[in-house]
Amino acid sequence: PSWYKFSTVTMGPRKIGYDKCCAAYCFKTEDLDHQFSRCSQCKTAVYCSKECQRTDWKKRHKQVCAKVNEDREKFAKTGKLIQMLSDMSLTGQAKEDFDLGQILREAGSNEAVKARRKHLRKEKRRGPSEHK
Repeated sequence: PSWYKFSTVTMGPRKIGYDKCCAAYCFKTEDLDHQFSRCSQCKTAVYCSKECQRTDWKKRHKQVCAKVNEDREKFAKTGKLIQMLSDMSLTGQAKEDFDLGQILREAGSNEAVKARRKHLRKEKRRGPSEHK
């Protein structure tokens, strides 16, 4: 479908396939015509309708939403750190006697790292037909 975004993300959260409604006892799944909405706070829970979202909020999601959001932010930070380490190894910066703190501080201004990130952003924007 036109709303589905193909992703080549190799680290961190990524979506594969269609989502199922998170409300208990609702078994609907996204299809070609209908993309489900997400919880605006944690952006993790997916709902097929406002009614399912309201019901789930009262029964379950209210208790876990803040924790899920906090965990999602931690995962994002960890993913960025892992990406920096990956950039360093792929650009030849990881030597036996390197200063990790200095490399992390300089990673954003390193030309090899900038080129790798630019390549990854370009690859992430490509559509599914271009990944052959």
